[in-house]
Amino acid sequence: MAERGGRRAGALALAAAAVLLCACNNQAKRQQAELHDLGSWFPGAYVTATPAPAPAATPQTTQEKIALVIVQVFAPRIGRGVFYVQEMAAADPSRIMSQLLMNFKLDEEHGLIATVYTFVEPRRWRDGQLNRDVFTGIVMEDVVPSCVLVWTKQGEQYIARSHTRSCAGSGAAADAPAIALTADTLTLGGYRFERVQ
Repeated sequence: MAERGGRRAGALALAAAAVLLCACNNQAKRQQAELHDLGSWFPGAYVTATPAPAPAATPQTTQEKIALVIVQVFAPRIGRGVFYVQEMAAADPSRIMSQLLMNFKLDEEHGLIATVYTFVEPRRWRDGQLNRDVFTGIVMEDVVPSCVLVWTKQGEQYIARSHTRSCAGSGAAADAPAIALTADTLTLGGYRFERVQ
C-alpha cells in the first residue's frame, strides 16, 4: 500500500515538474519573441512630433525640432543586441546633442533589460550611424554604463522603466516610464518622437 502511495506521489511530482518546465519554456519563448520585436521596432529615424520646448531663460521665438537616429551595430565586446543612438537638431544634423549605446538582453531575474552606455570619448563615435563598422572594435573601456532599463510589453507598446535610481535623469518620475515605444512612435524624456524612416 505504501509503495502505491509513493508511486502516486512520485507521478504527481513528475507531472508538476513537467507543467512548470512547460510554463518556463513558454515564458522564455515569449521573452525571446519580445526581444526580437523590440529589436525590429527600435531602430529608425525619428523627429519630435511637436517642437521641443525652449528653456524659459532663452528668448527664442521658434522652437527647434529634435531628430533621433537609432541603428543596430555589431559590438561583440559590449553585447549581442547593441544599438547606437544619436540625438541632433533636425534642421542641422551636425549639431549633435547626445550619443549613447543600448545593449538589449534577456535577464533571468528581470526579463528584457537594456543597459545604457555613454561614451568616454563621444567625438570618436560621432555619426556612428554612417559608419557602423567603427563599433566592431569598441571595448568596455570606451563606454560607461549609466542606466539599466527593464522593458515590458503592454498592449501594443513596450514600456521601459528604470531598474535603478541611476536613470533618474531621464526626465521621468521614479515610477513613470523612461521610454515608451510603439511601431510608429518613441516617447523619451518627455518628448514624443515620430518615426520618419
